[in-house]
Amino acid sequence: MADHAVDYDSILTFRIDRVSIIRNSGDVSQANLDDLREIVRGYLLREKLRESKDAADVLVTVTAGVESGLQNRDLQGMPYYEGNQWHILPREEKETDPVTPPTTGKVGEGSLQIDIRGEDNRVIWRATLRDVVNLPPSRDDLARALDQVFAHYPPPPKQ
Repeated sequence: MADHAVDYDSILTFRIDRVSIIRNSGDVSQANLDDLREIVRGYLLREKLRESKDAADVLVTVTAGVESGLQNRDLQGMPYYEGNQWHILPREEKETDPVTPPTTGKVGEGSLQIDIRGEDNRVIWRATLRDVVNLPPSRDDLARALDQVFAHYPPPPKQ
């Protein structure tokens, strides 16, 4: 979502107003919040915005969520369907090759919302993303999500 009436070229400074992580189980550590803040800050700096502790052109709010409880998934090979059933091991593996049991990893649904608010506290740009992530989410998961999000900032001019 973007307000196309806004001149995004005039936005030069930002201040991260709030960062929160919502989970359906377990605690959120200050280190997780700090990591999320730093990663989003890095993306804003890449967009040629400067951080301002005082009066900034925009305020940024970051809300992340992680819902655990999805089933474990096998992490060995790509699944394929053959003989009326699903297989995990690679198709090219021979019967004489050593077979190791697949390792498992927990996956869950992660969500990320970034709001950029103007002077009047009105949202002028919002990015929302939901995706399946490894649990616990890694910096790579977050970078992949933010690459997708910031591919749309600043928004193209309205046609």
